[in-house]
Amino acid sequence: MRALSLVAALVWLGMGANPGLAAETAVNQAADSGPRAPIADLAEGAKVQQSLEEFIRAYELGNISMIRSRLDPSMIGYQRFIDGVAQDGNRLKMIRIHLRNTQVLAGPDVAVIQTDWEKRFLSATGFVPGIYAGHSTFLFHRDKSGWRIAAFGGDDLFASQSGTLAQLNITPAGGPLAPIANLEVIDPDMAGSGVLNVQLTTATGTVPVTLTETTPGRFSRLWPAASGSVTLRYLDTNPGGGRPPSMLMRSAVLP
Repeated sequence: MRALSLVAALVWLGMGANPGLAAETAVNQAADSGPRAPIADLAEGAKVQQSLEEFIRAYELGNISMIRSRLDPSMIGYQRFIDGVAQDGNRLKMIRIHLRNTQVLAGPDVAVIQTDWEKRFLSATGFVPGIYAGHSTFLFHRDKSGWRIAAFGGDDLFASQSGTLAQLNITPAGGPLAPIANLEVIDPDMAGSGVLNVQLTTATGTVPVTLTETTPGRFSRLWPAASGSVTLRYLDTNPGGGRPPSMLMRSAVLP
């Protein structure tokens, strides 16, 4: 286990898709900055991993007090994250998160964890099962109270808290004589809401369309439309990454 400086940790966080390159960069920067900090032992790395697991258990249970104690108050989007956890307690039930292939890089005061994860839950409306999976990076720093999460990177394990950019899809579902557009929006932030409103533009004009939630965070509807270009628009109120509400657009040509 190598010592980790704050600069190296940020490099690692930004290069989550390439751990080898990130680790090499961290070592080079540590060497360039002068004498290396003391090397953290394996027990310290285990404490960081335990802190993450306790944080995830607190999220599953909606334990706001525990989550506050494990988050850095100066983290960007701190209050929004806390508010989102409370909302998840109402929209998602029986949340279970499993970690796999977890790697820990720890120093005396800064640590990074990379892990694969799988998130299962039931929506509060209809108890429809949902499942997401991804790979995330967590940046920790240690203060007098212990290890705290300072930032997230990679796929969003806590999508509905910090925001995830929605995906829009239009696929043909009919033939030339009876063209039909299959409209779909995937927005994990809206899991459990039941319906979602979009705008559809065709050769005859623009109309509002209501999509129905088929699985948590996935909304769709079949819409009869004339052959030619169609455009789907959706206002994502929480696109993540510190972005303001964004109007998303997807176009397609029906045969």
